Amino acid sequence: MLLVHSNFGFSAPALEKVRSWGWIGVDLFFVISGYLITSILVAAKGQPGYYRNFYARRCLRIWPLYYLLMLFVFGLSPHLGMWAKQDYDPHVIHWPYYLFYVQNLVYPRLGSFALVITWSLCVEEQFYCAWPFVVRRCSHRALTAVALVVLLAGTPFRICLHHVGSSMGFFFTLTRLDPIAVGALVALHPKWFRYTWLAAPWAVWLLRSGDFDFIYLALALTMGSVVSYAVTNGCSVLQWAPLRFLGKISYGLYIYHPVAFGIFWLTPLYWAVGHWPYANLIRLAGQMAFPIPFAALSWHLFEQPILRWKKLFEAGAQHPKRTSIVAMPANAGS
Repeated sequence: MLLVHSNFGFSAPALEKVRSWGWIGVDLFFVISGYLITSILVAAKGQPGYYRNFYARRCLRIWPLYYLLMLFVFGLSPHLGMWAKQDYDPHVIHWPYYLFYVQNLVYPRLGSFALVITWSLCVEEQFYCAWPFVVRRCSHRALTAVALVVLLAGTPFRICLHHVGSSMGFFFTLTRLDPIAVGALVALHPKWFRYTWLAAPWAVWLLRSGDFDFIYLALALTMGSVVSYAVTNGCSVLQWAPLRFLGKISYGLYIYHPVAFGIFWLTPLYWAVGHWPYANLIRLAGQMAFPIPFAALSWHLFEQPILRWKKLFEAGAQHPKRTSIVAMPANAGS
């Protein structure tokens, strides 16, 4: 995802294709999210504080960084000079839509570079608004049926939007639920996706042909197989310490990278190497690494202290006044 948002291009067509397809990382995130959230909700079903615990933990994880970004874009950037200028028209882009996570239902284009990334958080938040109630009220079989309907409905909906000429197919929630539905089905029936990696050639063909009606379905099935394999067989690579570290700060990387990229482009780290051999590759490596310290500091100084409060919203947790707050690991899925 960071690579596709960079301002670099590769002269080699194969490498440029890989770079331009970087957006599919969000679909993998959606599959993982659908799996984790469904697993959490199914495990918590019938326990006291089912809704309170889920929504409190989600808010503690998602809201602080998101609203910090909104404060920067709408509150601070207009007063910080050209280096922080956000490329959007305030007469067209209105902040209340962003406050309530509905901008992807309103705008076919979401505004500045920093705001464009928020569409995926809208999809997530809208998914959270409905899915806990569905899980609570449905049996295992009924929940499976609902997830299958959501999975199969995405493609016809995209085709309808394409037919009427709408440009909202990439951002609109109902067109991007395929991977989340697959993730939910992996949580319910992981063995169903043992061989759906066979959809990978179809996905590559669709990517190359630019067919966005069926591509999200093909990607969802392919990535569902990857997640299913990791769930049922384990994956030692995922235990590698650098990957675990990046996973821990990944939400911060996602939120901060547009702003961090903008800062990097103004620094000597970007301009000083202009005449070096392989200057573009050096700049690309520097740009990819530049958001990491921002996200790491955010994790240790801002996110982790807030996430300690999640301990108060676990199954069986006592009243907050009687419960001590202790440090605990936290990630986007719990």
